[in-house]
Amino acid sequence: MTEELMTIRQMCEAFDVTARTLRFYESKELLAPMRQGQKRLFTKKDRARLTLIMRGKKIRFFPRGNSAAAGNVSYARPARNTA
Repeated sequence: MTEELMTIRQMCEAFDVTARTLRFYESKELLAPMRQGQKRLFTKKDRARLTLIMRGKKIRFFPRGNSAAAGNVSYARPARNTA
């Protein structure tokens, strides 16, 4: 495997996430790995995008819809308790 491409297992290890998490982000069109048969291959762009997703998650920002797939990331702040 080249440094340019990573398998789902390598991504899981590098980002400390599960394969299910990566497949979920793919289903929401936040990640778009290449396919080689049934094997998912993640590019540098996918890694950069996952880095942004993880940073947003850490500071409690959540992507709205699938506009992030087009590169137009729009985040919604979670509702605050006003009680």
